[in-house]
Amino acid sequence: MVEPLTLYGAPTCEDTALVRHRLQVLGAPFIEINVERDADAARLVEQLNGGFRITPTLTLAGQPGHLAEPTIEQLQDWLAAARISFTLPRGLDYHGELASRPLPDFALAGHPATPFRLSNLRGRHKAVIFFAHDHRCLVCAGYAKQLASLRAALTETDAVLISVLQAHEEQARTWAEEFAAGHIVLADPDGAVKQRLATYVNADRAGVLVLLLDRYTAPRTRIQAADAGGLLAPHELAEWLYYLDRECAE
Repeated sequence: MVEPLTLYGAPTCEDTALVRHRLQVLGAPFIEINVERDADAARLVEQLNGGFRITPTLTLAGQPGHLAEPTIEQLQDWLAAARISFTLPRGLDYHGELASRPLPDFALAGHPATPFRLSNLRGRHKAVIFFAHDHRCLVCAGYAKQLASLRAALTETDAVLISVLQAHEEQARTWAEEFAAGHIVLADPDGAVKQRLATYVNADRAGVLVLLLDRYTAPRTRIQAADAGGLLAPHELAEWLYYLDRECAE
């Protein structure tokens, strides 16, 4: 059987890595073509994208149009419109019982260069914390880039976005500049902070993790997955931020 969905990508492209993994998580069948090794595929991608070799680009057999560099939300909407069945990953776990228990404090360096201490947020800001793998994880980098779509929700709900990498400080700074504009990016070289906080919220310490904290740094919601392609779409994280903002205002 020939799969109707084709993913044109590149092996070093973080956006390709994220879309590939998301399709796998969703259970949507596809074939992938490496445009760096297939000249005809590269020409097709350029033709579809006004002369630019944009990866990932997706097409459906027998249907006009294409999808280039989609957000997770755009990818899922496109699949639904094409009537390609898929299964969404598990959503956030609500931790109302931890609302009176602030997350254990930690201090890490990264980007910006000013040392960061979690307790400095208490009483001031909500926080979205993305505990990624290390700086070499392309799927994590692709997800971090998509978290930029939270910018309006972060502003409106007085929240900050923090990414924590198992990396050295200089690696975290480089990663921040390339993939994580608008994030606070922290270096957790041995993964000790991630391990401790995952244990605190009873999460799997081996995968990736997102925590939403209230103004008192209490973990109100969490989502975990083996890799970032299985995490909640950023627009859904924004909905949770708005919900938490309304709840805290009541």
